[in-house]
Amino acid sequence: MGVIDWQLAISLFLFVTLYGLFNSEINYLRILQKFDRVVYLYIFQMIVAIMGLVLFNNGLNFKGVLLIVALSHLCAILFFKLEARHRVLKNIKVDLIKENIDCLKYAIPITIIALANFTLSSMDQFFLKFYGFEHELSGYIANYNIAEKSVVFVLSVISLVFIPSVFKKYNKLTKDVYKDIGRAVGIFSAISLVVVGILFLVKDWLVIIFTDIEYVEYSWLIPFIAFGGVFLGINSIISEVFTVAKNTLMLMYCYISGFILNFILNFVFIPNYGIKGAVITTICSYLGMMLITLYRIKVEYNRIKNYEV
Repeated sequence: MGVIDWQLAISLFLFVTLYGLFNSEINYLRILQKFDRVVYLYIFQMIVAIMGLVLFNNGLNFKGVLLIVALSHLCAILFFKLEARHRVLKNIKVDLIKENIDCLKYAIPITIIALANFTLSSMDQFFLKFYGFEHELSGYIANYNIAEKSVVFVLSVISLVFIPSVFKKYNKLTKDVYKDIGRAVGIFSAISLVVVGILFLVKDWLVIIFTDIEYVEYSWLIPFIAFGGVFLGINSIISEVFTVAKNTLMLMYCYISGFILNFILNFVFIPNYGIKGAVITTICSYLGMMLITLYRIKVEYNRIKNYEV
């Protein structure tokens, strides 16, 4: 059992917290259909991050990089707040206290969701190290990143095309929202499954190109992790139901449930099966969280159907 690196732990905590707050502001702007300002915030955060990384290039380690990226998100948040406050001062009718309280009610669950999402993708690595599978760990991380990025790329493209149109069309949750989200899930699933199939064929080449030939022995896990990532991607898309409904609290409960399931499965499988147990845990955790979210969405759908009738 290794000694906890508190500097790394603090850096990770700041990164996850500020990243979650940043995303809460982004989602808030999306709900208001201020997509131009979403783009400005992303550009602002990226410029600040690049400037910080270039400025301190010579003396940075991994913890320093995490801290700079975290602070870039903080700068973007402050930029959003100052710009919003400037707009408010032009309109005295706005209740500042109520606005900030409403923002916190929306932001806090998003922050916790970001933390849960981060731990979902990294807890298995902690368990592998904790139980002494250090030799397999580097190979697992190298191949995991390839698998994850393959599906995340598809999800990013679908989200970029799909999400703005949903927020422009709907300002409240209706049955039509479910239809549009269902179409997005269908497109994402079809493309992602094709990607998973391709990964079975080119996994070894990807490892050699993007990492090192010594990790090829673990390349078998790439398509399986990517397959689990399809469930996570579907969960991310269908979660927009709660974003449209402005019910981030329920979304937070779904992610916390996924976190708890992931922890239990890691505890059960990794000590006995090592890296294979980590793969099983990843797939089952993402599938389980998706099913939990689907159940909650079905409950919400039944409520809307009864209300509209």
